[in-house]
Amino acid sequence: MRKNQNGIALIIVIFISALALILVGLMLWLILGSTKISGMSSEYKTAQDAAKGASNIVISMLKFDSSTPDLPPDYYTIPNPTCMTIKLEKPSIAWSNWNCSNANPDIIMQLGSYKVYATIVLTQVILPEKNNALDTYFYTVKIHAFNNKNESSNIAFVYKISR
Repeated sequence: MRKNQNGIALIIVIFISALALILVGLMLWLILGSTKISGMSSEYKTAQDAAKGASNIVISMLKFDSSTPDLPPDYYTIPNPTCMTIKLEKPSIAWSNWNCSNANPDIIMQLGSYKVYATIVLTQVILPEKNNALDTYFYTVKIHAFNNKNESSNIAFVYKISR
């Protein structure tokens, strides 16, 4: 009365093999997905480092009252030097007298493979209450770093300095 059960064993082996194949495929898919995410994170970090470097360059300009960055001349351009000087010296409300706007970057830098735009978007000048005190300047700066692989980072900051 024993029936031949060799066929059921074959079906069970095929089922277990298919399940194992699905699990291996799922693991490979997860590993490749995490590798892509890790790569994107690394690319963003590099773009962010370029933006931070440009921020430090702009802060150095503001701190030392310079209208040009401390970089070799072939690493940066200032599209409109007059507007750059006005944005450093005059409050934002007076910029329209010289036709200066925030539509274009004030400094264009090349930092490695990244092109970086730095724009002073707002300048506030607070005059001192005492005659012998210094004027206080608040600069709002926007930094945009990007490369040709669509990797980019934006930083905006406010910097205060007394002169």
